[in-house]
Amino acid sequence: MKNHNTKNFYRLILISFCLLLPMKAAHAQAVGTQNSGIKKTVRLKPKIHFEILEQAVKTIPPHVIEPFLTASLILDAEGLRTAGYVLGGVDDELAMGKYSDFYARGMQSQTGVQKYSIFRVGRRLAHPKSGQILGIEGIHVGQAEMVRVGKDISRLHITNSNQEVVPGDRLVAQTSVAPLPYYEPRPPSADLNGWIIHSPNGVKEVGKFQVLIITGGTEDGLADGHVLKTEYQRGSRVDPVTGEQYVVPNEESGRLMVIKAYGKLSYALVLESYRQIVIGDPWVSS
Repeated sequence: MKNHNTKNFYRLILISFCLLLPMKAAHAQAVGTQNSGIKKTVRLKPKIHFEILEQAVKTIPPHVIEPFLTASLILDAEGLRTAGYVLGGVDDELAMGKYSDFYARGMQSQTGVQKYSIFRVGRRLAHPKSGQILGIEGIHVGQAEMVRVGKDISRLHITNSNQEVVPGDRLVAQTSVAPLPYYEPRPPSADLNGWIIHSPNGVKEVGKFQVLIITGGTEDGLADGHVLKTEYQRGSRVDPVTGEQYVVPNEESGRLMVIKAYGKLSYALVLESYRQIVIGDPWVSS
């Protein structure tokens, strides 16, 4: 395997300056003096000029991560408990789509909110070693607007849907759509480690520019833009001399960047993969 130098890696993805050689300016000066009839030797002295950018470089195509920033959600137990939920259509429909109206309960705690995201309760995401539930994946179903708030039951209108809305789907206040962030790829300030536990696409092996859910979040010191190394586990072998089993050291398999950190979990994007990255592989910060 190639030796992937960490410093060179960050240097490549953090190119935020321009090297400008003043050749055009010198050429213009030479032309100007020639046009005036004065023959003058102009010595060109190229210099390196640095231009500091106001923002970090946008390192990845927006369409790759936008769905996970605007239409994906990881809920904790409290967030799930306080979310409203769909009862059914106003005409007793059990499956609804765009432009349908439906009744919902549990909306009183979100007074004043007009726009909602509709989510379906997905997989409960557990730590692979301890078994602790770290969060619940919210599968985006659609969007709705409040029509009438009731003391117990409210009426809403579906403005957009990418699949059928059914009784039991959850409702959370829709956050305003912010501009896509400019990430500043950098390593975490502390030594951290964790596991790749889920792929929103449902696949077991992933490659470059695919999104994963990993253990570790803001409570552990992870933040958007943190770059992590993924490793593959090679298992154990038999020592040819002693006959004893030994564990083969893990080897680096790629790089991830955190794109959306929650409390105990994060969405991370595969920046590089030197071999297939598999659900269950570990990650380390250095």
